[in-house]
Amino acid sequence: MIYDVIDINHNNDITSYSGLYNQDGIRRVILKVTQGTTFVDPLFAYRVPRMLEVGLQLGGYHFMTADDPVDQADFFLTQVVKNGQGMVKLVAMDLEENKGSQPTVEMGEAFVSELAKSLGYMPINYMGVYGPDGRGTGLPSTALSACGLWLPKYGAQPTRTSLPAGYSNWLLWQCNDGTEGADVQPIQNADGPIDRSWFNGTTVQATALFAQGHL
Repeated sequence: MIYDVIDINHNNDITSYSGLYNQDGIRRVILKVTQGTTFVDPLFAYRVPRMLEVGLQLGGYHFMTADDPVDQADFFLTQVVKNGQGMVKLVAMDLEENKGSQPTVEMGEAFVSELAKSLGYMPINYMGVYGPDGRGTGLPSTALSACGLWLPKYGAQPTRTSLPAGYSNWLLWQCNDGTEGADVQPIQNADGPIDRSWFNGTTVQATALFAQGHL
């Protein structure tokens, strides 16, 4: 397993991109790109060239809302293509509780299917063991199970019982938020806590995943 992946959004202040790579040992960053059908992370376009310049591999994620899922997918892809410099191949859907604009498993299915039509491969699915509503409604899902799982679990290493219905393994495990969870290691070149994830594979596989978006 490889422990060199973080995810950030505009609320996370990175003080040195080169320090992130050279001092903290981070090699891969998944950036928030969009939310719903109108919000674009204001730092996505700024950070992409600066992070690529220091050798970081990049991914991008979309935070799901109750807006039309096909519109959300198109909006997300537009921003990835526009500001990703052709280097953001790994894409992820963040399908979790969102009070006031709650997405469903069915919406997630429509979103990932729309992305796959354009990309030719399925995105990563960030989802907890009990799905976006915390009750497992709509699971197992054939479409979501075809996506690599990015599992949020702030505790011991995941087992089969830690996974959402329909999954037999995880691809990424978000193990802490920088303060709580397993394997907490402060990021020196960030002002405040940062989410960290394990990759379930080798360095060669992690490099390939981020370079082409799939294994």
